[in-house]
Formats: sequence, C-alpha cells, structure tokens
Amino acid sequence: MASIPHYEAMSQPQQPDPEWAAYREQILTLTAPKPKREKKPVFIPSTALKLLNDLADRRKREEHPDKPRLTKSYYRDDTTNGLTECVMAWLELNDHAPARINTTGIYDEKMGRYRKSGATVGVPDILASVEGRFVGLEIKFGADKLRPDQIAFAAKIRKSGGVFVEVRTFDGFMAWYNNYTRPPFQ
Repeated sequence: MASIPHYEAMSQPQQPDPEWAAYREQILTLTAPKPKREKKPVFIPSTALKLLNDLADRRKREEHPDKPRLTKSYYRDDTTNGLTECVMAWLELNDHAPARINTTGIYDEKMGRYRKSGATVGVPDILASVEGRFVGLEIKFGADKLRPDQIAFAAKIRKSGGVFVEVRTFDGFMAWYNNYTRPPFQ
C-alpha cells in the first residue's frame, strides 16, 4: 500500500524556525509577569496619632457643619515628611502659628548641582510660638543626626531665651508638648 505523503511529513519531527523562536522569546519577555513586591508591614497608629486624627476630624466638622460626610484624617509618622506634617498639623490645630522652613538648596541645571537657597544654615525645620515663647523644632527620623551648624543654631536659640527641640517621633513630640504646656510653664 502506498503511503500518503502528507502523513509522512507530519510524523517526522520538525525543526523550529530560528526566527520564530527568537520572536517567541521576545514576546514572552514583554508579557512576563512583574515580580511581586514585598508587602509593607501594616501601619498601626499610636495613641498620639489617633488623638491628632480625632482633633483634625473634629476641627473639620466644626468648619463644615453643612457637609454630612467629610474625609477622615490619616496622619502617619513613619517618614520624615510624615512626621513633619504631624507636628505642623498639631501646632496649627492648637493655634501656635507654625512655619515650615525649607533650607534645601535649589538645583541648577546649568551648573549641574545644587546652589545655596539664601536661607540661614542650621535653621530648624519648624518655627512656632508655643505659650508665647519661640520654639524651634528640628525633625530627625531614623539614623539622622544633628549637623554641627544645627547644633550651633540650637545654642543661639537657647541663649536668646527660645526653646529648641529635636523631634524623632510624634509620641516624643507629644510628651514634650504636654510637659511644656502644663502649668506652671517652664
């Protein structure tokens, strides 16, 4: 019996076309799933942060009594900026007139580096008036340390009758604040 030619062609193993193999590999790399990121640990706010969030929510309700639903406040102190926002919000909500001071240089594309901003070196991150006294708050997070120019400026503040505080956590700030604002004043 004569064999049918197209069956013979199908029964023999076919060599993959090298161009097709390269094209297939390229498609697979483009559509490959991205590696999964590690999940960050769940942030659990401290009692002080809960107090700040509650105070901010209460203030929102007082300012907007006609709005039935307002977004809840959610302050976090797990970054330098987050901690700074928490301290600023607390001082604002308690009418202490805080000011955030930015002494970072300005990036100049022509020069290819940062140039001085003109601000005084060593000035604390937040300046405020608490109980009628000048307070300088330097925000430090994690392994950050005070620079020599910041230490020198802190000495100037203390010498002139002001208060300088290094803030590392919102709980630490609240402990200082509660002690400082409790009569009799320091």
